[in-house]
Amino acid sequence: MQKDKDKFSFCALRHCFYSFQDMTQLYDLSPDERRNYFTSLCQQYDISLPEKAFFESEKAQYDVQAIAHKLGLYTSKGTLHTSFVKALLQHLQLQKLSSSTTKKACYSPQTVVSIHNWLQERKFPSTLSLPYGQGTKMRHFELEYHRLK
Repeated sequence: MQKDKDKFSFCALRHCFYSFQDMTQLYDLSPDERRNYFTSLCQQYDISLPEKAFFESEKAQYDVQAIAHKLGLYTSKGTLHTSFVKALLQHLQLQKLSSSTTKKACYSPQTVVSIHNWLQERKFPSTLSLPYGQGTKMRHFELEYHRLK
């Protein structure tokens, strides 16, 4: 009987985990919302997990590639649109973190929020132009959004 219960618990846990992964990909949930969702699924199947089983909180710093991934900014060819992120960081005059632990330029979570808000104010445009360099030249960007809006 215990063996069957253990097998059921394992299957239920797998269901919880996969449902949890699907849910976090479909919806933009905060870390607390993710934790609450996962906890309620596990409680539904009477599964107790240690605290370390829960996912870590969000990163404290993001490089350009991580920002593009987090916001779901892609080119029409399906690659991360890091050149757009770089141009937008320069246009919005968002500052790098001075305490970066890597050689890459890193930015705070607030930078990600600022970029998201800027895009949201413009209704997530699929094409736009931004100034680049020191001159008055404009660079044209085409965007595709994955997991945003």
